[in-house]
This record gives sequence, C-alpha cells and structure tokens, in this order.
Amino acid sequence: MKPEAKTPRRSILPNGLRVVSVRRPESPLAALKLFFKVGSRHDGPHPGIAHFLEHLLFSNSKAHRREGVGQAVEATGGQVNAVTTREYTALQAVVLAPYAEMIVQLFADLLDAGPFDPALVERERQIILEEIGLNADSYQIIWDLFLEALWDGHPLARPVTGTPPSVSALTAADLAAHWTRYLAADRIVLAAAGNVDHDALTRLVAARLGSLKAGPALENDETASMATPRRSAFLDKDTHQTQFVLGVETIGMGDPRRYALRLLDIILGQGASSRLHRVLRTERRLVYDVSSVLMSYADRGYFAVYTACAPRHTETVSAIILDEFDRMRRGGVTGAELAAAKTNYEGSLARNFETVLSVASIIGIEELLHQIEPFDQTVSRIRQVTVEDLQRALEVVVSLDRYAIALVGRRQADA
Repeated sequence: MKPEAKTPRRSILPNGLRVVSVRRPESPLAALKLFFKVGSRHDGPHPGIAHFLEHLLFSNSKAHRREGVGQAVEATGGQVNAVTTREYTALQAVVLAPYAEMIVQLFADLLDAGPFDPALVERERQIILEEIGLNADSYQIIWDLFLEALWDGHPLARPVTGTPPSVSALTAADLAAHWTRYLAADRIVLAAAGNVDHDALTRLVAARLGSLKAGPALENDETASMATPRRSAFLDKDTHQTQFVLGVETIGMGDPRRYALRLLDIILGQGASSRLHRVLRTERRLVYDVSSVLMSYADRGYFAVYTACAPRHTETVSAIILDEFDRMRRGGVTGAELAAAKTNYEGSLARNFETVLSVASIIGIEELLHQIEPFDQTVSRIRQVTVEDLQRALEVVVSLDRYAIALVGRRQADA
C-alpha cells in the first residue's frame, strides 16, 4: 500500500500531551515512541544531564524493580530502546500488535521513577563514562568536533553524553531538579505506527498519563542565528586515514527552502551518482567513500560533507569539496540533475515509510519540533522545486566564507 494512503491522526489531551499515529492494519507489528522535548541543548549548566536521565529511566523505575525492562519486552517478541539527541529524548518499542497496550503501561511505569537511588546513580555514572570513552574512539567524535567548530559556545555544539568532568560532577539533586522537564505534559508526544487503533490508544494514554502537568518554560538556548567566522577543530590520532567533515550552517525545520536543500544534498553527495562520489572516488580515486549530510534542527541546521582519506590528500580533497559547493552556487545544477534528484528523494522517502518504527519516528519528530507533513504533501513540495529555487537557496543559505572543518587523524606533515 502506498505511503500516501496513510494519513496521520492527531489528538491533544487536556494536559497538552499529544498522541499521533498512522494505522497499518495489515502489519503484525506496532511501534510506539514516547518523545520528550528535552535534549542536550537544554542541559543548561549540566552538560550530559538529559542523557544521564535517559539511563536512569530504565534502572530507577517500578518497571525495573519488577523485572528487567528489556527482558519483559523481549519475552513478547519485541524490542525496547531509548535515545537522547540534541533536541529530544525518546523511549521506543516495537512489538507484536496485541502487546501495544502493554508498552503504553510500561512507558507510564518508566516515568514513575520515584527518588533516585544513589547506588544506581553511581552505577549509571560509570556506564556513561565508559560510553563517552567508546564514543571517543568512534565515528561520533568527528561530528562532535564539527559542531564545536561550527557553533562553538552554542548548546547544540555540546556532546550529547557530556564530558567526563561534567558527568562526574552531576549530583542526585541535579538529576531530580532536571527530571521535571521530562514530566512536562505539553512537551511530550506519543507516536505510534502499525496495527494500532488511534482512539483506543488515545484513551489508554489519557488514563495512564493524563494526570501529568505542564512544565516550566525552557531556558533561552540562544535560538538567534549566529554568523561565526571560519573555524576548524583537529584531533591528533595515529590512524591510516584522516576523517574530516566540512560544512556550513543552514536553516531549520520550519524554513520552506529546506526542500531545495534536500535535493542539493542528493546532487552533491548522496550515492554513487553524486558529484562528489564521481570526482573524488571514480575520477580522482582519493577516497573510498564520501557523503553529504543535511541536518535540520528546530531553528537551524547544517549542510556538511563527510569523508576520509590519506593524510597527504586532505588539502586536495577539502579543496575539491569547496569547489563543488562553489560550482553549485554559480549555477552548475542542471535540469537533468534536478529531475534525477527528485526521483531519488521520493524513493528514499518511500523506503523510510516501509517500517513501522521509522514511521513512528518521522511523525513523532515532526510533531514535536515543527508539524507533521503527510507523505504526499512532501512529495508534492519536492516535485515543485525548480532550478531557480535551488539557486536562490544556495545564494542565501550556503555561505562558504563561514565554513567549518573538523579532522580526526594524522596531520599531513606526520604522514
């Protein structure tokens, strides 16, 4: 069945909590995702506190005291997980459809944390410190460095997990004070997809979570646009290849020009037919893989390119990337490229609607941070983008005099 045939339904409880769903009666599964509009950008003076609280949701709740959360869900043939991002925290589960009600009950139990057990706080602190160490050796570190270079000083530039000093300094009192942010009904969205009935789901959520209160206003997290100068960040590591990300600040989710940028993202660096793949891998053989990334937060975003190459080639590769950006700005996008990008985007969007978890994620994030846009409406907007729209977006949004670059690996002189 076509994705566009499934229109999301939306309900708002009296306390402000929102329920959104897409029903797929042919699916044997149900995906449920409980979003809290509290991420690392809202950590204030305690970097890493939102992520710390995500850990405590699974270890300090009634559900955990009865039996392990993961074991309980896996016994039904399902999976449960949680994630903290820069803008939100989410609990998620995918189960056989008859167990959807059990997951709502479980989510409600997870929110009933009670006083934080000091022993559990210390246990999770050690786990998080191990996680931070793992991230330092992973792909994630290059993106943390890039955001530091792009938005130094802004809350979005902080690592989601915090740093060893900030996590070590967190107290049970800090965690308890921040916990009220999670329980703010007007900043919570329950998103579901699969074989679920919206009305029944809404009644159940109202029964279990309808007593939650609205929360205090979030602090000002510097939503004004920044005009940072060119910045760079470098982490010296003994590696065979140097990873790097080069990119610029762009627009947030609410800006209609993001549809044009989505197509430019495909043309520049998505897949084997993209410009950067052709020039850097097929023609010059300087990299194994290269990809562009367009990220939109609620109020701002970035357009960046990730790749890795031999240290001696970093200057050449970065120059080629900047040249491709510049060529696009000078009107180098053709009608054929635009038509191919539109087809590519429509196909990738349809693939994203294939699984119930991805559908729950899409509608939940859109509801939480901006507004839900049905599949067919998004496709319609994409189909209407012209070459002139691309050019205008590039001229206004992509400013190469403010690019940032982050590198992890060896310096050229050490290669």
